[in-house]
Amino acid sequence: MPTSTLPFEVLLEFTNDTSSAATVQLMRGESDASGGPSILLQRGENVSLVLSAGSTYHYRLRQSGRQARISVKTWQDTQCSVAKVLGGHYTREEAWIPQVQCVTVTCLDGDT
Repeated sequence: MPTSTLPFEVLLEFTNDTSSAATVQLMRGESDASGGPSILLQRGENVSLVLSAGSTYHYRLRQSGRQARISVKTWQDTQCSVAKVLGGHYTREEAWIPQVQCVTVTCLDGDT
């Protein structure tokens, strides 16, 4: 059976399922210094971002003095919750994959 070679789009949905506000920031690369636009998510809010399937995207998630770098490369619609990303145990030296498919999380040092 032939496969499609046409590019297509998928959705990445960030959900703030915690009691505090959180910020999602687009990163312009893997560097921590090159930040882009930010979205503030209040408790219970979500935002869906349109991605090109198979491309890698980098985001910074911040909440109450904690922050993490998120790398996403997906071929299907994906959901990412604040509680799952910031609720894991990870260190700067070792990235971890939360119970969210196609997402890798790395701790960032310092307060937000």
